[in-house]
Amino acid sequence: MSCLRRQDSVASIVESENGTEKLVVEDDKGSHPKLLDALIHNRTGTSTQKLLRSFGKENFNRFARNHLADLYQNTILGNECPIWLQDIAIEYIMQHEASNSELLMTSVGNFICRLLPSQFQRRAELGDIYISSTERHYNNAPAYGTRDVFFWALLSYRLDLAMDILSSGWPRDDAPSLIGASLTACKILNKLADIVKETANEKSLELDSSARKYKTIANYITSECFKENRQKTRQMVLHRRLQWGNQSFLVISSFLEGDESESFRIVLDDLWTGRLKFSDWLIIKLILAIFPLFAFVLRVNERGDERRASCYNFPTKWRAYYTAPITKFMYNAIFFLFHLLAFSYFLMTDFHHGSNWYTTSIWEKLVTLWVFGLAVEELRQIITALNGNDIFDCFANTWEHFMSDWNTIDWIMVLLFVCGVIVRLTISEEHFYYARVLYTLSLVVMYFRFLRFATIWQYLGPKVEMIRLMMVRDLPPFLMIFVVYFISFGIAYRVLLFPNDEFSRDTVVSVISVPFWQTFGEIQLEMTEDTPGCTRNSSLADSDPDIERCPETQGYPLLVPILIGIFLIMSNILLLNIVIAVFNQTYGTVEEESAKIHRSNHYSLVEEYIARPVLPSPLNMLEVLIIRPLATLAICLHWSCTRRKDFRWREHCWKLFILLMAGKEADPLLWKRVSAARNYRFTPRIVEQIVHVNDLEQNQRQDRRVITTVTRQTSGFDQVTQQQIQQILGKLDNTELRLRTLQQGMDHILTELHRSRRSSRGDRNSTLSAETSC
Repeated sequence: MSCLRRQDSVASIVESENGTEKLVVEDDKGSHPKLLDALIHNRTGTSTQKLLRSFGKENFNRFARNHLADLYQNTILGNECPIWLQDIAIEYIMQHEASNSELLMTSVGNFICRLLPSQFQRRAELGDIYISSTERHYNNAPAYGTRDVFFWALLSYRLDLAMDILSSGWPRDDAPSLIGASLTACKILNKLADIVKETANEKSLELDSSARKYKTIANYITSECFKENRQKTRQMVLHRRLQWGNQSFLVISSFLEGDESESFRIVLDDLWTGRLKFSDWLIIKLILAIFPLFAFVLRVNERGDERRASCYNFPTKWRAYYTAPITKFMYNAIFFLFHLLAFSYFLMTDFHHGSNWYTTSIWEKLVTLWVFGLAVEELRQIITALNGNDIFDCFANTWEHFMSDWNTIDWIMVLLFVCGVIVRLTISEEHFYYARVLYTLSLVVMYFRFLRFATIWQYLGPKVEMIRLMMVRDLPPFLMIFVVYFISFGIAYRVLLFPNDEFSRDTVVSVISVPFWQTFGEIQLEMTEDTPGCTRNSSLADSDPDIERCPETQGYPLLVPILIGIFLIMSNILLLNIVIAVFNQTYGTVEEESAKIHRSNHYSLVEEYIARPVLPSPLNMLEVLIIRPLATLAICLHWSCTRRKDFRWREHCWKLFILLMAGKEADPLLWKRVSAARNYRFTPRIVEQIVHVNDLEQNQRQDRRVITTVTRQTSGFDQVTQQQIQQILGKLDNTELRLRTLQQGMDHILTELHRSRRSSRGDRNSTLSAETSC
């Protein structure tokens, strides 16, 4: 079965009736009201599927801009408003102008962002429909009409209608959209099932069942595409798509509930091993292949002119071996380990003062070279993030790169080491210990960074994530509470034992250190007792550092020990046990989601090491600083000669440089990728279509006036309590009943009009059927 005909596969899975005849696309005035009526009344089956297939991309975008707010308004004001949309319904009724569709769509956009925080961080990523008119001046947001109508069907709990939109709303050859829609629908339904799990168990089970169905669809389409073309399927699942939150399908599928999809696991293993065939003894073969003569033990998925009967096709096997992500990962881990050993060795045994770089040891030179290689790799990743449409997108991508957990550790490590090198070469021997401190802190962070390589294992990966959550999320709030306890009891000890003491650095250190060590068992009761040779004369103790001051315990000999007991009870028994309980909760949460965390770690490693240079740090500087820039220049010179009319140096060379830095191979499709312009600003023709008002909107103005009148009467809701709001909403039942009656009357009139038109168009339909059969 061809991957380009995925639409028929989806239809066979969901057991929907698909017609085989082609329909003539009707004009907007005829098709928009029909589709709107079918969606509002939840009509499914052959007629709705035919109507959906007759809509093109631009026609769907136009329909969504004109009628998506009406669909959501009909859902939240109807009798069967879902539980998860009731907050939006109350907020919509409480607005001063209920006919304002922008307020409704911004609320829906915020709800989708809260529902899928890992996929859509802000409303501008959803599209121009979900942002206000003022925000459109600052965001070049695209439009995805089919996806937006599909989201409405899911959020409106019209599951059969959503399946019809999936099977007939997108073109037959658009497999990426079908996979993205299925994966996103699975995530949405899982989240909605969690919302209604406690209140409506049957509805939750139905949502889970539908989520599994969408997951099966995505799994089936991906496996069929992989069987047909492995290379194109790799590119498809790795490509980031703005329609689905600028995320790749591998990242989206990593956040799905339940077990991993078999098709995505196969594709992931294929991406991880590159062109090497996956086998049980692959790790041992990779270690043996470190020596080039043992490359014959590898098995390669050969293609085209590379197919040979002999197993000694060394050039092909070497290329497949050194370009595979698993090989890059292995070499980076080995080089990192040797770097840590060299850094630790010279820092412990051969780190001396010297103002000249040439006098340093060979080990320090190698470590410095390795760190600068890592800095070059981080700069390469930043360059690949500069692929936005404007400066704001580039800044957002760069900031997202910096705020990533492991990238943050990398930059801290590099900055500490660079500061250590600068201090080491400029400071005097008397203050040389500053350089040693900076080098030591950098080494500690590097050892933490080595845990990144442990995330590839299913057992250790979730444990590393657990430690990160405990250190970053759970521990800091309790550290603030501990600091308050330390300072308060430390000052109390100092005031009672040594009154009127001279303020110095030792005083501040004593205030913090004494309670800190008491937390770990060093109670230090000897500080309440006199020591031999001490004096109670404070001036004498301050003038002579060899004489210690005796503690003042006259009048309250047991007060300080009592304070020590209270502090130990509150810190060791109360606060520490609360921290342990919080850590235990985090441990349970991570253990439940260990499979999901492992998938996410694995997918992020695959994306990272596909784009990494073939050689590890510090040898990567040869490829990043020399080979790829020279390749960019050579390809641009070739294009300037062969494509003089279309080629532009500044625009195309920069895009080409970003693609090569991202790990794209120099193939014939490079020009197509570079010359593809992404401009989401609307043309004047599309703007005119957006402004166009259909006849159905004019018929609904009377309903909107009724809603506006009701809303204005309730304009003081913001100043009353929640109980008063419920009372006022109860008084509006009669008005809502009148509104529903009016809507039913309009539906009846539209039905009669459709019946009368059917009789008058009988001859036209019979002629059209005859032409179609021919």
